[in-house]
Amino acid sequence: MFDRLNTGGVTANDMEIRNAIYRAPFTECLHELSRLEAFCLLWNIPRDDIEAERNKLFQQMDDLALVLRFFALSEYQNMGGRFRDYLSDFMRARNQAYNDNKTLQKTDSERFVRAARNSWRIFGDKAFLRPPTKDGKRQRSYPLADAIMVALAEVDPNSVTEEKAAGARELFDQLLTNDEFLKAISTGTNGKGAIHTRITLAKQAARDALLD
Repeated sequence: MFDRLNTGGVTANDMEIRNAIYRAPFTECLHELSRLEAFCLLWNIPRDDIEAERNKLFQQMDDLALVLRFFALSEYQNMGGRFRDYLSDFMRARNQAYNDNKTLQKTDSERFVRAARNSWRIFGDKAFLRPPTKDGKRQRSYPLADAIMVALAEVDPNSVTEEKAAGARELFDQLLTNDEFLKAISTGTNGKGAIHTRITLAKQAARDALLD
């Protein structure tokens, strides 16, 4: 069910290699969560597996990488060295942790579900969009998604009223005019300092809008 192999005759990317090497419970959890309805809606990934095969994020396992980033950057304080190595180290360690702690998968899954559902409820199909370029185009941003998803992971989706959602959108829109935040999602985004900045500021916005 979870065997998604590189069949394009090209060099495997980092996530494809991790998926092949780490065949354990956390890896399976990444696959399961990547098919969550709210997550697929956020990234415009078809839920039907056959249709998904034509989706670039699905084809290149970037959907799995996005789920992995959520968990790894929830614990970014433990990062040392290169970002790509940290993701691999985290994946290996989390697989072992799932074997040692049988309740961790449930806790992780619940956090991710909250983050995805809150993101969709608050932002809808405009989630994770960077400010428009000069030609008016807006692209989805992995670093921006990191910040928003981690920030919203502890919020009960049932508590997010329309009024609170509107307040959250306003505060996150303000972040997109904050030079410090913009730099953290635009330049050196995989550095620990940039990760700390964007997640810290996003968590503060989430607290102010949703938890007060």
